[in-house]
Amino acid sequence: VIERVEDLRGRDPKNLGFAATGLLERSTPRVAFIEPWTIGSAEFGGGRLVYHNFALSDMPDTYDDCFLFVAEAVIWLKGRQGWRIEGGYVQRKGRPRLGNSAWNVTESELSLNAIPLHASFLYRLRTTEEQHLLIPYVGIGAGTFLGIENLAATATDIGNGGGFEAHSRALRASGDVHFLLGTQLRFGMGVEGILEARWTQSTNGSTVDLITEEEQDDYDSTLFKAVRRSDFNFTGWSVELGLRFRVSPRGGRR
Repeated sequence: VIERVEDLRGRDPKNLGFAATGLLERSTPRVAFIEPWTIGSAEFGGGRLVYHNFALSDMPDTYDDCFLFVAEAVIWLKGRQGWRIEGGYVQRKGRPRLGNSAWNVTESELSLNAIPLHASFLYRLRTTEEQHLLIPYVGIGAGTFLGIENLAATATDIGNGGGFEAHSRALRASGDVHFLLGTQLRFGMGVEGILEARWTQSTNGSTVDLITEEEQDDYDSTLFKAVRRSDFNFTGWSVELGLRFRVSPRGGRR
């Protein structure tokens, strides 16, 4: 049939009759151009205010619960799946842990500046084709906390009356996995609210003191003996509120 149609293409359809004309129309190829955003993806950018509670290790004895701001980028694929990357910033002042009782610590200081970096896989529990106001979702992900911590103290030796005043800066890092449950609140016009609860399970982390090898012995016998840092463990739960704004071209699906 295809060869026959090709033979007829050069002739006037009016002279071929109704059947041949219909055959030509049905066999004519048609090309549809698909815009890249109509395949089912939609991109959002936004931010969340996070309240984080330290639950395990000795972090609760050193730092109080904290608030941090997180910026995010989300890609929702066709169907219910999505991916999110995020980064934030947290600054806290804490209380150093006391070390050797032979030292009388008169002043001490502990402060932290940290950046959380995470990626998450998200799965919606409802589809967006239906006009639901709330779209709940679950997720799982992993990431890291990277920070700079300052430790300082002034102390006297109870035994001989000697003393010291010292300051140390260290790089801190820990890895974690997290599990989350949240919901999108659809406001329309490409804007949606976010309410999310998350559990983070973290490692105890690592520490790299920014001191020279020559200074190490002095610090080990003074500052690091009188006061100590806590683990760098962000295990705990958090509650998060935020907004997302659509940044994909008009016509993409949510």
